[in-house]
Amino acid sequence: MDSMKNKNTIEMEKIESQRHLLPGQVAWIQKPLPVPGCPSGLEYLLNISNIYAEQLVSLTEAFLDWEANNKYVLKNSSGMQMFYAFEKTDWCMRFCCGKQRSFVIHIVDSTNQEILRINRGFKFFGGNQCCAGICNACAHEIEVTSPDGIVYGYVKQKGSFLRPKFYILDDNYEVVLNIEGPLCIIHGSKIFKLLTTDQKMEIGNVKKEYSGFVREMFTNADNFAINFPVDLSVKIKATLIGALFLIDFMFFESNQNS
Repeated sequence: MDSMKNKNTIEMEKIESQRHLLPGQVAWIQKPLPVPGCPSGLEYLLNISNIYAEQLVSLTEAFLDWEANNKYVLKNSSGMQMFYAFEKTDWCMRFCCGKQRSFVIHIVDSTNQEILRINRGFKFFGGNQCCAGICNACAHEIEVTSPDGIVYGYVKQKGSFLRPKFYILDDNYEVVLNIEGPLCIIHGSKIFKLLTTDQKMEIGNVKKEYSGFVREMFTNADNFAINFPVDLSVKIKATLIGALFLIDFMFFESNQNS
């Protein structure tokens, strides 16, 4: 019974994504044709080197300071919408655990087809970057999969005394890239560098962009950009979307004025 209820709720959220088709709003990108060798749905990520994410403002959070499920619009470099992403977490988890909560984020396209699913399990001691390298219970980790559970990649917090750091791992749990954040994370724009496995070359970044005084001060709604090589594997591009959400939850989820 509960599984049926959750399925119905997810379907309603998918339908909700269609509100962005209204005249005068951002246009959806046309669904691409299947490409041999490319996982279904990831054709959107071929031949692109940028993804922009806009978190939708929650009036519940803005006026009542009650944590709501996060929702995002994902766009390409031309400003056309590729995906709609929505979190599904129960009220108790959001209220009791805040930004430490476990979550599932569903990502759908213009046809309401689910393309990606991003999962983070709950870790009581999660987020302690000094201990993350020696204790799995302290290291936040997400898994990026297809809707039917095929793994595309993982993002795992690394141990670090100063800068926040993450591993980008492929579907075999092998490190393929690294992410390194800034020393200080407060107001304004922040850049998390995308580095090669030897950490000697920067090939892109995950950037938290300044979204305006009101949004920064009174809501959790943030804007992000991901930049990466155009020839990067589509599975790793999808995993970087997961990295964006993990970074948002870990460092920018709390209200700036709280």
